[in-house]
Amino acid sequence: MPVITLTTDWGTTDYFVGALKGDIISVFPEAVIIDIGHAIQAYDLVKGAFIFKNAWHHFPTGTVHICAVSGTSDEPPPLIALAYHGHFFIGPDNGFFTLVYATPPDEAYYILDARGNKVYANSSVLASSAAYLSKGGKIADMGEKVTAMVEKSLLQPVTEESIIRGTVIYIDSHGNLVTNIEKELFERIARGRDYDIILKTREYVISELSTDYFKAGRGNLLAMYNEAGFLEISISHGNAAGLLGIKYAEIIRVEFK
Repeated sequence: MPVITLTTDWGTTDYFVGALKGDIISVFPEAVIIDIGHAIQAYDLVKGAFIFKNAWHHFPTGTVHICAVSGTSDEPPPLIALAYHGHFFIGPDNGFFTLVYATPPDEAYYILDARGNKVYANSSVLASSAAYLSKGGKIADMGEKVTAMVEKSLLQPVTEESIIRGTVIYIDSHGNLVTNIEKELFERIARGRDYDIILKTREYVISELSTDYFKAGRGNLLAMYNEAGFLEISISHGNAAGLLGIKYAEIIRVEFK
C-alpha cells in the first residue's frame, strides 16, 4: 500500500492542500494520502518539526512524507529528497529536517529538473517526486547529492548540579504544556532525589510525577512524561495553558533537593 503523508503550514481554508492532493492523484491514482497536519502556524519550524517528529515513525516502512513548512530564510530553499530509517522525505532545505532527525539522513539529494537545475517549492514537483519514490524509484536518481543541509536546533535546557531550566516548546489542543526536558535528562540530574517542578516563580509547584492524566483527579495540576518522553504539565480534564496563563517559550524550572 503506497502511503504518502502531508505536513504543511498551508492551512485548510485555501486551495493549496487540495491542489497538492489533486496533483498526487493525477500522477499516482493508487496513492493513499494521509494528512499529519496543516494547522501549523506559518513559519514555525520548531512546532511543525515537533508534530511531525512524533508522528512519522508510526507509518510503515517505505512511506513517503511531504513536509512543506515554511522557514524565514531570505532566499527560497531548494527542494530535497531524503532517506532515513526506511522512510522517504521531500521538502525544502530550510532546517526542518534537522529538527526532526536524531542522526544525519541515510541519503540526501537535491531534486533537479530536466535541465539539471535545482527545483524550489512547487506543488506538481512535490507530487511527482512523491509518486516516483512511492513507485520504487531510486532516490539517487533524483538529482545532485546534498553535501550540507541547512541546520536548525532546538533550544536546550540549562542544567546545574541541582537545577534544570527548561522551556515550553509546544502547547497542544488540550492546553497541555510540553517542555524540552526529556525523561533521560530529568532522571540523570535527579539521581533519585526529591524535586519541585516550579511554574510562574513558585506560584505553582509540583512535587511528583503522575503516570496518567486521570489518577491526579479532575481539575488537579500534574506533571508526567508524554508518549514522546518529554516532561509535560497538565491539568486533569482542564486547560493548563489557559488556566495557568503560561505561554509558548516560558521557563519551567526543576529544583532537586
